[in-house]
Amino acid sequence: FFTGCNLGCIFCQNYDISHLMNGEYISTAELADIMLYLQERGCENINLVTPTHQTPQIADALLLARREVADIVLVDINEGIAKGKALDIMEASPVLGFNSHVVGTGDYRDTADSDIVIITAGFPRKPGMSRDDLPFKNFEVVKSVSQQVKEYSPDAFIIVVTNPLDAMT
Repeated sequence: FFTGCNLGCIFCQNYDISHLMNGEYISTAELADIMLYLQERGCENINLVTPTHQTPQIADALLLARREVADIVLVDINEGIAKGKALDIMEASPVLGFNSHVVGTGDYRDTADSDIVIITAGFPRKPGMSRDDLPFKNFEVVKSVSQQVKEYSPDAFIIVVTNPLDAMT
């Protein structure tokens, strides 16, 4: 889970971690080392579901990780957001010198044969909702995403980072 989210959502379920920066610090170099370790173990691509506020750090880690670790597919229910974030990263690639291919999509077919899938998708907490309401809402979201992942990448290693994190994992 990445701390220091820059979105500033009023109803953040991980406020202590996201905004108060509670958690363990990991540099982009350490994230790059993790990516290289996964590559050594045979990982060829990484897919992130709704990672829009984390893409700069991920792109920086990719840059450090030999500039060619894995292809990345950003999937979002709002395909335009995913495509825009992917385009931002790809347009920076010649300047920053990395060769990974990054694509944004709303179609899980584009994630076929993924080695790693990180699910950050979830139902946004609305005014008047308690944290206890989220497991029921996000269960359906994670279930739907998981079914798509299973269909297109049945052997993928899945990391779930959906709120409330303690109840969803």
